[in-house]
Amino acid sequence: MMTKLLSKAMLVLFWAFAAAIALSAPSAYAETADKKGTTNSEVHELNEKCEAKDVEACRLLGDMYLKGEGVSRDSKLGLTMLAKACALDDAESCVVIGLVGESFFNDYTHSKELYLKSCNLSYSEGCFLLGNMYNSGRGVERDVRKSMEFYSKGCDLGSPKACLTLGVEYILGKDGIEIDNEKAIEAFEKGCSLKDVASCHYQGTSLIEVASKGEKIDVES
Repeated sequence: MMTKLLSKAMLVLFWAFAAAIALSAPSAYAETADKKGTTNSEVHELNEKCEAKDVEACRLLGDMYLKGEGVSRDSKLGLTMLAKACALDDAESCVVIGLVGESFFNDYTHSKELYLKSCNLSYSEGCFLLGNMYNSGRGVERDVRKSMEFYSKGCDLGSPKACLTLGVEYILGKDGIEIDNEKAIEAFEKGCSLKDVASCHYQGTSLIEVASKGEKIDVES
């Protein structure tokens, strides 16, 4: 399926995107950022391990080929390796492929499936991205309530972006979502604990506003 996605006509665009994805990809890929001077035998060994369904080897090879570190950069091959890792239930690899499909090929259906798989594997970024799709109606029928479910799950799994977005939605109270200051502050508190500056700001602002109205909300310290 991924080979169809990477058509020759669009491959030129991929080279520029591969560099961007290397900077924004999940943390697991950053661990190999300083991989230099890989020998042919090492690459061969990683290929053999990947063929033997070693998910770490597939992910490492995919990262190396996307970044061109230790090997000649080859975006198509890199994504092929990440597709193998995703098939072996590597949630982060699924997200990277989903981002590529959504951003450059408008393949929302496949990206949705990849984000859902990642979210079901308890990867917070997949839940957040799936929430965004339902919130915006991009490639799916818009469903704000469903987006809130995925933001909530993403927040619980440790995505500060999901916590921030969840809190803002509860403050705005639009599209059939009722305003709920308590849930908003709870989401901001979680985001703040994950070192998200915006969540900390909104948490403080919301508490001040609630206090000014004489309301009381129990918030964990």
